[in-house]
Amino acid sequence: MGQNDNQFYQMESKDDNFVDDDIAIHLLVREYYKEHLDTGEYIAYLQRERDCRAYHTGMIQSRKEGVEEGKILGKQEGIEEGIRIGKEEGYEEGIRLGREEGRKIVKQKEIEEGILEVKRDCVLMIFKKEFPYEDTHFLENLSIEQYDAIMKLLSENGSLEQIHEVLKK
Repeated sequence: MGQNDNQFYQMESKDDNFVDDDIAIHLLVREYYKEHLDTGEYIAYLQRERDCRAYHTGMIQSRKEGVEEGKILGKQEGIEEGIRIGKEEGYEEGIRLGREEGRKIVKQKEIEEGILEVKRDCVLMIFKKEFPYEDTHFLENLSIEQYDAIMKLLSENGSLEQIHEVLKK
């Protein structure tokens, strides 16, 4: 037992040195920390670090805000451009539709004028046959409805007075 006991005591004394070294280092670090903590240099360093973090945080936040503002502005510009393009397309579509409508109106007018002309010619032809010696100038420039009413009277052997009565209405 003598030799093993000796080794145990040697290890124990080494551990005591280690604990003493650890305490010494700890005290040294605490002392160094206190020295530098109180110096203006360390405080300036901390301030620079804080400023850098604040700057980077501000940059990140500003970038996010800029992106959001850009989205809003971009959306507004997009809407304005969409409205402008829509107006242009609508204007062009309106012109196209207006032309089509104009053509339809002209065509309808031509048809109505043609119908009016045919009805006038028929009324004049039948009127001259029924009343060969009467003046026909009063049968010019009447409406389609008037020509229809006169045509009906002529087909029913209506009198000249009845025809003049239709013109008064």
